[in-house]
Amino acid sequence: MNLEEIQQLFHEKYHFKPATLNELLTFTRKCYILNDISINEYRQLVKEIETAYPVTESPTVSN
Repeated sequence: MNLEEIQQLFHEKYHFKPATLNELLTFTRKCYILNDISINEYRQLVKEIETAYPVTESPTVSN
């Protein structure tokens, strides 16, 4: 399974595209827990997702 396939599965299940890194990572984790994907597929997908979805900087608190 690759990034496009997991995004398609997400879209089929929820009827919208994942907007954030966390949405897709959570869905991928759920697929792994439910034995829909293997550990090797899970690890590869996490790498692909983290590369494809840039992490935005968290806002800092100013005093």
